[in-house]
Formats: sequence, C-alpha cells, structure tokens
Amino acid sequence: MREVSSPILNLLNTLWGYLPNILAAVLVLWVGLFIARLVRELLVPVFDRLKVDTLQEKAGIQVSDTGRLYHTLAYIVYALILIPVIIAALQVLNIEAVLA
Repeated sequence: MREVSSPILNLLNTLWGYLPNILAAVLVLWVGLFIARLVRELLVPVFDRLKVDTLQEKAGIQVSDTGRLYHTLAYIVYALILIPVIIAALQVLNIEAVLA
C-alpha cells in the first residue's frame, strides 16, 4: 500500500510547498491592482481639469465620454503601473524566464 500512496503523497507535499508563493503572488497582484485602479480613478478628474482633451477638440474628433483623451491617458498610466506589479508577482513565483 505504501508503494501506491508514496507518489501521491510526494505530489501533495510538492503542491503544499508552492502554496505560500502562490498566495504571496496573489496578494501582490491584488494590492497592485488596487493601487493601479486608485491612481487611474484619481487621474481622470485631474486630467479633465487640466483640459488635456482640448487637442482632441481642436482636431475635431468627436468621441463618447470614455473615449476622451484624459480617459485614455489614465488607462495608459494604469497599464504602466501594472507592468512592474505583474513582474513582481512573477518574481514571487520564482519564474526565471521573465526576469532575465
């Protein structure tokens, strides 16, 4: 019976060994997403008050409210924040291919 259960137990022990790294990576991603969303939501009214969409209006481009230039810039900043967050989460998982 030990010969049958030994590989299964080894597999379960290996999976339990990865669990702290997986939980830490999820935590890093969750905090990073929260911060990125917060920055995005704070930048939309700031860019709106700075009137960054006047270039769009001068060019005669008519778009919906979510297609305005200040929304686009806020999403670009959001993506630029997420890139290092994703890399940090992958570092927690010890994935070497992305780090090189």
